[in-house]
Amino acid sequence: IQLLKNELGENIASASSHPEIKEILRKCIEEKQSVLYETYITSRGGQRRWAQTSLSPIMDSKNNVTKLVIIDSDITKIKEAEEQIIAQNKKIIAQTHELEEKNQELEKLSLVAERTDNAVVITDASGEIEWVNAGFERVHEITFEDYKEQYGTNIIKADFDSEILDQIVTGLRNKESVVYTTQMKTSKGKDLWLQTTLTPMFDEEGNII
Repeated sequence: IQLLKNELGENIASASSHPEIKEILRKCIEEKQSVLYETYITSRGGQRRWAQTSLSPIMDSKNNVTKLVIIDSDITKIKEAEEQIIAQNKKIIAQTHELEEKNQELEKLSLVAERTDNAVVITDASGEIEWVNAGFERVHEITFEDYKEQYGTNIIKADFDSEILDQIVTGLRNKESVVYTTQMKTSKGKDLWLQTTLTPMFDEEGNII
């Protein structure tokens, strides 16, 4: 206690590191009510800690404040937990914003994929068609349901010549895009030359999905 007085002063107003300690004391003494406040303190050994302080007035029979009772509680672990929660919340908010941005980007990409005149096809890793855009039906002049009945549902098992099939297999093996050109007739007999870019997509482990 003597070291405390020598180094920080004999009055709580000078000893406390709380920036509003004078107003806290005034409220406790003049309004005669307990005040609870938190302070970030440095111990004499250099440790940084959070303290929660309860400052309570003691009155005599005439209701005059005669003493102040100060109880400090170490709430460092609680504050650290709060800080972790705040940091996690900030991370969640940041991830939410990032997800919203990605969703907006996906909406734009979806709009482009749907409205483009090019045929866009998504398959699984084995080549089974999962989705086609409206451009696919316009280019082939056939609905996707009719296309599946006539040509099947696997893009890799289509009727390619051996050279193109070798390109596709090599590209997938090397995990790189393949560009090839094919000639075909639409369901309405229209002759077409198609240039196709086949691009593999990967999961986090590098497997084609």
